[in-house]
Amino acid sequence: MKKINIAIDGPAGAGKSTMSRYIAQKLGIAYLDTGAMYRAAGLKYLKESPDDIGSFAAKLDIDIKYFNNEMHIYSDGEDVTDKIRTKEVSIAASDIAVHRQVREKMVDIQRNIAKKLSLVMDGRDIGSFVLKDADIKIFLTATVEDRARRRFLELEQKGETPDMEEVKKDIAYRDNNDSTREFAPLVKAADAISFDTTGNTLEESKQLLYEFIKEELMIKKYRITRAVIEISVKTLMRFFYKIVVTGSENVPASGPLIICANHSSYLDVPVLQCYIRRLITFIAKKELYKVPVISFIVRSFDSIPVDRDSRDVSAAREAYKRLRRGRCIGIFPEGTRSVHIRKGKKKYRIRTGAVKLAVETGSPILPVGIKSSFRIFSRIEMIIGKPLYINGSERSAEFFRKESVRLMDEIYGLTGSRNEYIGS
Repeated sequence: MKKINIAIDGPAGAGKSTMSRYIAQKLGIAYLDTGAMYRAAGLKYLKESPDDIGSFAAKLDIDIKYFNNEMHIYSDGEDVTDKIRTKEVSIAASDIAVHRQVREKMVDIQRNIAKKLSLVMDGRDIGSFVLKDADIKIFLTATVEDRARRRFLELEQKGETPDMEEVKKDIAYRDNNDSTREFAPLVKAADAISFDTTGNTLEESKQLLYEFIKEELMIKKYRITRAVIEISVKTLMRFFYKIVVTGSENVPASGPLIICANHSSYLDVPVLQCYIRRLITFIAKKELYKVPVISFIVRSFDSIPVDRDSRDVSAAREAYKRLRRGRCIGIFPEGTRSVHIRKGKKKYRIRTGAVKLAVETGSPILPVGIKSSFRIFSRIEMIIGKPLYINGSERSAEFFRKESVRLMDEIYGLTGSRNEYIGS
């Protein structure tokens, strides 16, 4: 595996250290606890009470060593790993971290370590300042109450007798200190992905974050492959068809999204994937995974296999997980391209899965109408509508069906046509 750097940022008590250790262990790479480095500096500051912070920073001698994959922090040659987790040291670490000289000294050490090792690094400004080119950037969040509760339990397990209100005040103080400092404050990097752990157990948060990072690494692994495929497909399509796209401004740049379109041709998938500027995870029939070349392509685009001959709940679960992690899912509510004939009229089968996912995850649905005869040298028009938000106060089968019909009416309305549907 090539060298990778993962940056995990977040406020005090968000679970950065615990989850970063877990991720590093699962991936078999090093873990660098930058907070421990500042705590070591804070411990030294408490011992010496220096008047000149610049001179203090210049003399900092912080080192990191690993024993059995466990990080040990050294200050002036002394192992202080077990001496830096007190409230006083925490506050001192936050106080001295606002000084530019201290941070620059620490950042140099951290960057040099990251150049040599695959690692997970956590802190307050890793993705935004220390490792701006990190392969994956995560910003952990949780409410102050949730973070205080975790810190309270952590201190109790160490045999201390903490006061909950004092713990809350300490966290609020550190939040303010870290967010308002002049140099490299606590801030979410523009390309970092928010990961809210409020209400989760520690085990739930650890597993969800690991699955997310594993997906990210897989997606990045195939990034060049996807680019080559998209360029090749776009070139071919532009040669054989006239592609017209309207409504691109309606596509949310980030966050969970369900893209729903009418389905009339095998070209629907490449049109959507190539002309909507989001990586779309499609739910693909499992038969495609049996053909080596096609299997490679669908895996490159993070597709989810589904057994269409049964109620495949595993595919729905995977789609749910991806949406909860801010992904973009592509679904054709009509299921297949097949058209059902009743009394001489075309009737399209409609499935309610997209609406159910939208309700369960709170994700918006982006309706897309694709209009074309798909004959060679014909015009393919893709019209992107405005995102729809489904009110999930009611969850009956009839509600899901009505909302699904409304969704398909919206989609076909974009193409200027209307259809009738068979129940799911």
